[in-house]
Amino acid sequence: MKYMSDQQSKRLFIAVKIVPEKRFASLISEFHAALAKERISWTNPANLHITLAFLGNTETGKIASIKEMLGEKFSGAGSFSLTMKGTGLFGKKNDPRVIWVGLDKYTALEEIYLSVTEGLHDLDVDIKERSFSPHLTIGRIKSITGMDTLAALISRHRDQYLQTIQVDRIILYESLLLPSGPLYTPLAEIFF
Repeated sequence: MKYMSDQQSKRLFIAVKIVPEKRFASLISEFHAALAKERISWTNPANLHITLAFLGNTETGKIASIKEMLGEKFSGAGSFSLTMKGTGLFGKKNDPRVIWVGLDKYTALEEIYLSVTEGLHDLDVDIKERSFSPHLTIGRIKSITGMDTLAALISRHRDQYLQTIQVDRIILYESLLLPSGPLYTPLAEIFF
């Protein structure tokens, strides 16, 4: 792939923004406190989202077409609810990399994911292809010595109900990777 300068491309993703309510915020605080001495990069609660498609570096000339496609597919589609429930880990059993919160019964979200990926393919926009496993990353583990503490937290909250949200939009974000952490800027909000 040809290298594109910052003016020619933007690092993009499409997602559903999540604003944590009391129970979910308490869970995040509990994990932070119990694992404070570990090397974990915690997700800023203002950045919590469920990724539908990660586009990576995308030519700026394609952004208008992406916005138009999303508007055509989803404007007026109707909102739906999502339930956040449970916690888990991605990575190897003795070397986990990601702490996540899961979703319960996400059929409507999966349909949106399939429609988004189909629309992006039609526009010839490359995306990172993965099986759809919707989740919210709350922490990225760099290294951990307290695996027993982490395992106990995951076990305690494995099936816990956290919150239900009404999903009424998807957002096309630009992601800037800064030393202080990622900065997500909405480029378009498509309301259902």
